[in-house]
Amino acid sequence: MESIKEEMGRSALNIILCSEAFGKTRFLGMLADCISIPVVFVDTDLLYAGYVEAGMHKRHGVISVFCPDRSTWHDSLAEIISMASATKTAVIIDSLNGVYEMFREPADAVRSANTCIMALSSLAWQAGSSVTVGATAKTTGQRASDTRTRPQPRPESSKRWVTNPGGRQIIQADGTNVYVLQETDSGVPVLIKPDPAPNTRTAL
Repeated sequence: MESIKEEMGRSALNIILCSEAFGKTRFLGMLADCISIPVVFVDTDLLYAGYVEAGMHKRHGVISVFCPDRSTWHDSLAEIISMASATKTAVIIDSLNGVYEMFREPADAVRSANTCIMALSSLAWQAGSSVTVGATAKTTGQRASDTRTRPQPRPESSKRWVTNPGGRQIIQADGTNVYVLQETDSGVPVLIKPDPAPNTRTAL
C-alpha cells in the first residue's frame, strides 16, 4: 500500500474504478488506514460506515467520516472544503456513483456533481491536500455478472469503462489520474492505468 499511497499523493484528483462495490470500499478503507495525515472519508454508499459499525473494519489514524445525503450534501461539501483547504488532508469519496445520485433531478446532474468534485480538488490542492474518488464501474464487452474470470493486472486498451447502469462521463482535467483496481491471485490490490483505444473516450 505504500507505493499506492505515494502515487495517490502526487495528483490533485484520483479516480479509482472497480467492478465490485465491496472490493472498492475495502480498498479505500485500507488506503485511509495507511495515510499518516488527517483523512476525510465521504461515505455516500454507507458501506464503509456499515463495516465500521459492524466491527468488520477498525479505523486507524485520524479519520473523519461524513455520510451526506441529498439534503446535506452542499453543507457537508462546504465543511470538507474548509477542512482540506486549511490543513493538508486526504479526502476519500466513496463513491462517485453516490454523488451522482444526489443530483438525480437536475438535467445537468453529471456536470453539477463533477463541478463540486473539481472545486473540492482544486481548493484542497492549494493546501497540499489530495482527493481520491472511488467508482463502481464495468467494461463494455464483459458481463458484469461473470465473477468466475479474474481480470488480469494489465491495461486493457480494447475496453471502455462505464458505470452500471448508464454511461456517464468521467471527470477529465489536467492533474486527474484514472486507475482500475484489480487484485493479484494472493489478494494484493493493484492499480492499473487504463489505456483507452483510439477514438474511445473513458467514461463513468
